[in-house]
Amino acid sequence: MDLEIRRIAAQDYEAACAFFWREFMRETSARMTDAGVAVFRDYVRPDAMRARDAAGATTLIALERGEIIGLLRVRQSHVSLFFVAAPCRRRGIGRGLFEIVDERCPPQSVHSSVDAVGAYERLGFRGAGPEQMRDGLRFVPMERRASHSARSPSSASRAKLAPGGGQNGIG
Repeated sequence: MDLEIRRIAAQDYEAACAFFWREFMRETSARMTDAGVAVFRDYVRPDAMRARDAAGATTLIALERGEIIGLLRVRQSHVSLFFVAAPCRRRGIGRGLFEIVDERCPPQSVHSSVDAVGAYERLGFRGAGPEQMRDGLRFVPMERRASHSARSPSSASRAKLAPGGGQNGIG
């Protein structure tokens, strides 16, 4: 696996948003209302993503042979976006994204889609309340202890990390 995990760059936003929208529509949108899908569409516009990153969010992308196959965004210890392409799951890519972000700003909460609860549990998150619906978006609130880390032996942990200002590519 020729995997690169790095902080998103200016030239990546269009492709990252297209990736995320495609995966959301394929995997998650059926459980949302039309209003929720519209809210999410506005959230993943390239200009909106750039603005949130400029305001302090950390967005990492995972690339294989130059194609985005995973994305993780964290702001104020909250996971706001996380997806790994369906054919690339269960290969340690999500764990690799979390291992890197854990070094700088470990995420402690997430509003997980119903389908992703198991993935978040494998990353150390636990349910923090019942399934909810807000703005047409269905989610399960989850939390992770501050001492938890996603670190464990995985193929993604051996990924080539691109320069990004720090040893882990997110500095």
